Amino acid sequence: MKFKESNREGIILIPDRTYTYQGIIGVESDVSKVENIYTDNCNVVYGIGSGSGPLITAYFNFLRARISADFERIIDHLVDSYNDVIVQKIKTTF
Repeated sequence: MKFKESNREGIILIPDRTYTYQGIIGVESDVSKVENIYTDNCNVVYGIGSGSGPLITAYFNFLRARISADFERIIDHLVDSYNDVIVQKIKTTF
């Protein structure tokens, strides 16, 4: 939901904590799909994850490490962190 208050605009994200397995089984989890990834004086970044709890957690960890080291390349970090999770999943599967 988008909101506007005085001169500020923002988005409110309301995720659930349910993960679906094979499209039919829903399981509640303690892993949040939205996490605060970075905050400084001018910027706040929230990561939005999808998939299994371990994949979301891994994505947020990759993202936090990269953004805290180099905020200016945030778009690259979003894509690179997502790709790293996929690569790790492939390596552990095969």
